[in-house]
Amino acid sequence: MDSALFSSLGLNEKAAKVYLAALPLGIASVAQIAQKTGLKRPTVYLYIDELLKRGFMEKAAVGKRQYYRPSDPEALIAQIRKNMAELEIALPKLAALQAEAG
Repeated sequence: MDSALFSSLGLNEKAAKVYLAALPLGIASVAQIAQKTGLKRPTVYLYIDELLKRGFMEKAAVGKRQYYRPSDPEALIAQIRKNMAELEIALPKLAALQAEAG
């Protein structure tokens, strides 16, 4: 998959790798995702945290264990549209701040 797509969404190569590895796994442990990506578990935890914050992944508790699942790619489009709408609302204020600078 083209890493430029994920780069345009603000994800670096390793975060994209974690998301793409999780897609076919569905609900998976960090160890399973690490094995599929070839990244070390601590590294995978870092990128899962980033993906959780950005809405690319979700937590999935199974019993007492913590698992993760990738967000539906369709949901990502909705998230991007929401971010765009928020930016459009903020744009006049940002332009006004820029105008103050001269």
